[in-house]
Amino acid sequence: MKLLRIIIKPYIIIPLLGLFIFGWLYVTRFGSYQQEPKLLTYPVQRANITPSVMATGILKATKNVDVGAQISGQLKKIHVNVGDRIQEGQLLAEVDSTIMQNTLSQTESEIKILIARQRSAKVKLTQAKRNFDRFKEESLRETISVKEFEELESTYLVAKHELEQANEELRKAQIEIRNARKNLSFTQINAPLSGTVVEIITQEGQTIIASQAAPTIMRVADLTNMTVEASISEVDILKVHKGDKAYFSIFGEPSVIYKTELDLIKPSPENRNNSIFYKAQLHVPNTDEKLRLDMTANVTIIQGQATDVMAVSRELIHGEIPKKEINVRIINKGQKMTRTIKFGLADRYFIEILSGIEDGDEIIPDQLFYRDVEAAISQ
Repeated sequence: MKLLRIIIKPYIIIPLLGLFIFGWLYVTRFGSYQQEPKLLTYPVQRANITPSVMATGILKATKNVDVGAQISGQLKKIHVNVGDRIQEGQLLAEVDSTIMQNTLSQTESEIKILIARQRSAKVKLTQAKRNFDRFKEESLRETISVKEFEELESTYLVAKHELEQANEELRKAQIEIRNARKNLSFTQINAPLSGTVVEIITQEGQTIIASQAAPTIMRVADLTNMTVEASISEVDILKVHKGDKAYFSIFGEPSVIYKTELDLIKPSPENRNNSIFYKAQLHVPNTDEKLRLDMTANVTIIQGQATDVMAVSRELIHGEIPKKEINVRIINKGQKMTRTIKFGLADRYFIEILSGIEDGDEIIPDQLFYRDVEAAISQ
C-alpha cells in the first residue's frame, strides 16, 4: 500500500506518462523509417486476352428507298400511314390522273386516224402499182404516150412514199401511246420493296412537280436487316480489316451483345473538327425489329484472342508493346533474378507473355526495364 501511494503521486505519474508517450511516438513515427520500403512489382497471372478496336456507330436500314412521283400533279390519296408494314408492289399513293388520262385518250384517237390513213395509202399504192405494172409491158406501152407512162410511174412512186410516211407516223404514234400509258401508270405509286413506312413527307392535296427530280413522297425501309455505320479513327484504321469479327451493344440494352463482322471499310475519310475518321459497315439481322433507325451502337472490333495464357497487367506498359525479346528483373519465391521475356497480344487489361516467365514470378518495373522497352520499340 505504501508503494502504491508513492506511484500514484502526481510528480511520479506525469514523468512516467511522458516517457510512455515518447516511446510510442518513436516506434510509430521514427521506427517505420528504419523498415525497408516494399518493392513495387507486377505479378504474372493467367488471363484471357482479347485485343480490340473500339468505335461508335449509327444503326441504319440496309435497304431503304425514297419513294417519289415521276410525274407532276396533285397528290390525291395516300393509302398508308407511318409505321405500316408493306409488301413490294403494294399501292402506296395516287396522283391526279386527269391530264394523263386525257393525253392517252387523245393519242388513241390519233392512232385511229393514222391507221385509216395507212389503209388509204395502201389502197392507192396497190392501184397505182397495178396500172404502172400493166403498161410496163412492151406490147401495151405503145398504146399510150410517153408522158402518160411517166405520169403512171410518178403516181406509183408518190403512193409508195405516202404509204411509207403513213407507216412512220403510225409508228411514232404507237410510241407516244406507250408513253401515255406508262405516264398514266405513274399516277399510281407502288412499293419498290417490302418493308416499313418510316416517314411521309408529302401530304394529300399537295402539288408535286417532277420537272427536274422526282419529289419524295415517303420513305420506306426494310427494318429486318440493319447496318451499323461505324466511325474508326485514323489511329486504329490500320488495325482493322474486312472480315474481322465484331460485336456491338446499344444504350437501351447494354448487356445484350449483337455479334457480327466487318463487311466494308470505305476508302474516303471524313474530317470532324480536324480529326480523321473512316466509315466501316457491319450488318446484323433484325427479324424482331428491336433495333431502330439512328440508334447509337458501341462497336468492338476483335483483333485476336488468347485464352488462359500467362499475362501481366496492362499498367506495366501504357504505350506500344515491344515485339522483340527484352530482359527484365523478376522476383520468384523471394529471390531476385533476370529473365528474357517476349510479349504477345495486349488488350486494355493485360499483356500476354509468350516465353521466359513462370507461375509466381513478379516483374520489377525498374529504369533498366523501361529503357529496354523503348529500345526494342525503336529498332
